[in-house]
Amino acid sequence: MGRKKKQSEPSANKRGPKGWAGDLQDEYLTSLIAAHAAARSRKTLGDFWTSLWEGWFNQWPVEVTDEEKEMGVTAKSKLKTQKNVSFASLNLLFTTLANLHSASEKLVP
Repeated sequence: MGRKKKQSEPSANKRGPKGWAGDLQDEYLTSLIAAHAAARSRKTLGDFWTSLWEGWFNQWPVEVTDEEKEMGVTAKSKLKTQKNVSFASLNLLFTTLANLHSASEKLVP
């Protein structure tokens, strides 16, 4: 027989905004939900992501520590890594929110 997985109680730290985004960053991303939905319906998500990244990195530039510099990390390489990791998270977030918004519109008569 297979083992049952132990279900744990949801912890308080698993709720709310993601740990990688501060309050101002969370506000910035939340303000773009409608723009993402519009870009998705117009099939212009490429323009949306370009605008999001420009706004994001103008407000929160990539900082390379002395330790990272010694290891050969550059602002450009760190930016690329941050964009790749963040893109997957943000794409999932915006798509989920767009789907929820679409579903809630269908429920309202």
